[in-house]
Amino acid sequence: MRHATALAFAISLLFGGLASASEPLDPRRVVDEVANAIEANYFDVAGARTAASALRTEAEDGAYDRYLDSEQLAVALTRRLKPIDGHFGVAGPPSAPAPEEEAGLHIDYEDQVRRINYGFRSLEILPGNIGYIDLRFFADIDFDAAKSPEKMAADAALQTLAHTDAVVIDLRDNGGGSPAMAMYLASAFLPPESNAYMFERDRTGTETSLRPAEPYAQPRVDVPLIILISARSASAAEAFPYMLQSAGRATIVGQPSMGAASMAQPIATPSGFSVFVPFAVTLSPLTQTNWERSGVQPDIVGPVEDARNHGWALALQKVVDRGAPEAIAVEDRWIIETLGAPDYKAPLDHYAGQYGDVRVFVENERLLYRQGQRPPWTLRALSVDLFTVEGEPTQRVRFNRDGQGRISGLNVLWSEGSTSPAALRQD
Repeated sequence: MRHATALAFAISLLFGGLASASEPLDPRRVVDEVANAIEANYFDVAGARTAASALRTEAEDGAYDRYLDSEQLAVALTRRLKPIDGHFGVAGPPSAPAPEEEAGLHIDYEDQVRRINYGFRSLEILPGNIGYIDLRFFADIDFDAAKSPEKMAADAALQTLAHTDAVVIDLRDNGGGSPAMAMYLASAFLPPESNAYMFERDRTGTETSLRPAEPYAQPRVDVPLIILISARSASAAEAFPYMLQSAGRATIVGQPSMGAASMAQPIATPSGFSVFVPFAVTLSPLTQTNWERSGVQPDIVGPVEDARNHGWALALQKVVDRGAPEAIAVEDRWIIETLGAPDYKAPLDHYAGQYGDVRVFVENERLLYRQGQRPPWTLRALSVDLFTVEGEPTQRVRFNRDGQGRISGLNVLWSEGSTSPAALRQD
């Protein structure tokens, strides 16, 4: 696969990196070899010369002499190179072979990506029929393989969400990966004739389109699409939202992304170090630029911690704004109201009691509703005497009061308009 080696290098960093070698180092030799790798491969020829010259000068001045451990030297060089291009990275030589009893602990690249489900951490149909994908990594796709497991994972995810009213894709913890997967997923939301697909430009000026060899067969070109990003979103996890944002097909929510717009690959050095060198720059045919250093800029800036609920609520609002039938719109508004409701501090003990066959009680500072032997609901206060059911925002519990202001009963309410018979308090 075209990007498999680079992805394996990235995965090795994700799963702990490479151990340092025990043999003494010659830091100046290592730095010179790193400079050679950059000068020969970095896509920006003038920038490559400048970076390589600066490294050699610093080495001659003794700036790296104190790093006599390969891991420390690799970290120092990576820190030095990152401001030039976010894709630069240096890894030390592999450690000595593991003892025989540890040999079975090694997990190869193919098993690593399989065990993280090719990046698809979780899929949900959120209340309100909103599809949600938590995508942690863009695995490579070999379009020449009849049954590429990476493509099959993507197809399964997209098919699961095929009937949702809107889609939220969460890239807040996605550090990138293969553009093949990023472009394939984008093709699920773009018209077949779209000219939005990114292209690469290498150091010779040669341009290569990243349009997928086999686009998604049934694209949803009108479904509202929300993409969540953070400062951890990098590389392919930036190309994907940047492209769809530029094409007017997605609303981006969260914080500006990392700002790494290059294609990179590992280059081995004679001393055993590996240098992750950007060999091409990724550009948009629509903007003729990219997100290098600046990062992808969200359409809606908000705290990363609240981005999931914010994106969920925004997706629901887009469904309502598009003219959803009134029954669906009412349900979606209930969920939006629940997601946006601030924490309301209610005196929970006041509501505890027996209501017909329903017992309401306080446990671990939570108000629980239990009917018979059914699993209990957790209630969260929206206002005085009105609670939502956690995990079921289309259901609410309203407590009623008598003429003296005492709690006398309760009703269960549903967003479609029905109400349960009143359950009277018995204690």
